[in-house]
Amino acid sequence: MLPEGRTIFISLKWKLLVAVLIILTILGGILGGFAYRQLINQQNYLLESQRDKLAQNLQTSISLSVDHSLSAAQQIALLVNDAQQTPSGYQAMLALRWPDLQLYWELDRLSLMSLSGQVRAHAGKLIDSAEMDWFKSVAVMLEPHWRIVCLQECVIQVLVPNLLQGEPHFLFMETGPDGYFGSV
Repeated sequence: MLPEGRTIFISLKWKLLVAVLIILTILGGILGGFAYRQLINQQNYLLESQRDKLAQNLQTSISLSVDHSLSAAQQIALLVNDAQQTPSGYQAMLALRWPDLQLYWELDRLSLMSLSGQVRAHAGKLIDSAEMDWFKSVAVMLEPHWRIVCLQECVIQVLVPNLLQGEPHFLFMETGPDGYFGSV
């Protein structure tokens, strides 16, 4: 024990060593903070770049799929000869050639629809009410429309304008996951 009024003597060398250690610790913390912030910024930049590339690849894939569907619609329309230019002739052609159409163009369904939404000819899966609602909401403009629907698997649905006996109709096509999109 020390008598009252006396303090412990610490040499100047030890005081200087403690001061240098404190300064180096603070400097190391500041440099570590800057390095961490730089690492986070670099990670965010890489993630954003990766997201942009993924979005661009998805957009390219969608464009290819829509172009594929437009090409299929034009080629399918050529399969219907002049004698079959009726909805019943179209249905007969679909009944006869559906396996080939399905295999070649990777279709899950194909429907010829009037502008009012009436199904004139059909092959493949049946059209449900959600698809009819979508058709009625976009059928006001005679231009191709598409959407991606993901439930258990993703599919792309395309509406392509088509002339039948001089009247505008829509071809409703659905390409399944074997085409361009995979499972969710």
